[in-house]
Amino acid sequence: MEKTVVFYGAYSDKRVYVSSASFSYNLPLAFILTVLVYFLLSLVLVVRETAQGVRDKMLSLESCQSQIGYQVFVWWDYGLSDDKNSAIRHNNIYREIKCNFEEQRMAAEKSQRTRSQSVLLWVKRLLINFVVFAFLGGSGYLIYFTTVKTMEITNQKDYQTMSPITQLLVQYMTSVTITVLNSAIPTVFKKLVTWEGYSFAQEVNWTLARTAILKLASLAVLLFSIYLEIQCTPKDSCLVGTDKCTELRCWETRIGQEFYKLVLMDFIVAMAVVFFVEFPRRIFVTKVNWKIAKTIGLQQFDIPKNILDLIYTEVLVWFGTFFAPMIPAMTVVKLFIMFYARMVSVLYNFTPNTKPYRASDTNFFVLVVLMVAYAMCAIPIMYVIWRMPPSTGCGPFRSYDYMYDIMNATIAEWPSWIQGITGFLSSASFGIPFFIVLV
Repeated sequence: MEKTVVFYGAYSDKRVYVSSASFSYNLPLAFILTVLVYFLLSLVLVVRETAQGVRDKMLSLESCQSQIGYQVFVWWDYGLSDDKNSAIRHNNIYREIKCNFEEQRMAAEKSQRTRSQSVLLWVKRLLINFVVFAFLGGSGYLIYFTTVKTMEITNQKDYQTMSPITQLLVQYMTSVTITVLNSAIPTVFKKLVTWEGYSFAQEVNWTLARTAILKLASLAVLLFSIYLEIQCTPKDSCLVGTDKCTELRCWETRIGQEFYKLVLMDFIVAMAVVFFVEFPRRIFVTKVNWKIAKTIGLQQFDIPKNILDLIYTEVLVWFGTFFAPMIPAMTVVKLFIMFYARMVSVLYNFTPNTKPYRASDTNFFVLVVLMVAYAMCAIPIMYVIWRMPPSTGCGPFRSYDYMYDIMNATIAEWPSWIQGITGFLSSASFGIPFFIVLV
């Protein structure tokens, strides 16, 4: 499969000529321009949404008392004429007022704490954060260990003699580890944060922050492990070299394979949770008249967590598309199926969240996470394009010292005045003001 168009290595470094017309398609140039364009468009959209989120956040920083008065006397829409929309509006106002009262209650509790209670609370939070960092560190080490172990097993001479099932398990060991950790550890974070004495909105943000760090750090550890594998200098037949490793003939495809497997495993685990956790839990809680069933209760839909799952999917697309160009098509199919599976599950298995929190606070935080995730994807890709020599045995840039050389070679064929324009557009004199305008 690694030699198919799913992965980077199968693409040619030659122009594609159309026999029926005097037209040629510069595949290497199209490859790199596609990547740069989708990163630029994503930057425009992300910065635009983040700026709007900052403005909304600033508007929400009014005092609770003034907000309650505004909500009671001004928020009602007298243009509503049907019962359904009136009930929705009524519920929204009720939840907002409830959020404000909850914030006032938490502020009153904070002001009434004694010094010993505050010290005890901070000690508790410090210990819980230590536990969180232990989970994050352990998860990172486990991902690094499985990545290195997978490389060692695949480089063994008897690997080809293993059964197909064993080979499949070895190949998917890293992606399974990352996906299981990303699914299981956030549940632990969600439980730990309830012991830290935060308001529900703060609990949501702390859980999102820790989950985002887990998901992004897991990918960072994976990329670091592969980078060490790429930079490894193997010993040749004369035992000259520095490390005991096998040279990667096409490291770009190696990265693409990992992200392809992550997309696939994320889809499999998400579908397994829907059909083997959410539906059975609904049946158990509603059909079994046991005390434990009442204790477990129906599931409450967690909107921020599901949004964070979408950001993780977006990260896989942003980074993985360069090395596995078919990942966007896979993701479209994946999201189409998951949308309808989730919709049925939410309508049948879940109840609305009963705890009050203001959605604007979470939305702002989610946008910040999205911006960080974008930077985490864009910076390594730009480094690969400008600074890392491509593989000489595969891919559309095999004949170049650096991937960006294809753009220099193409621009050199243009008229001098166009070269001047492109030089200005790629300079800091244009880039910095352009970024400021976006903000």
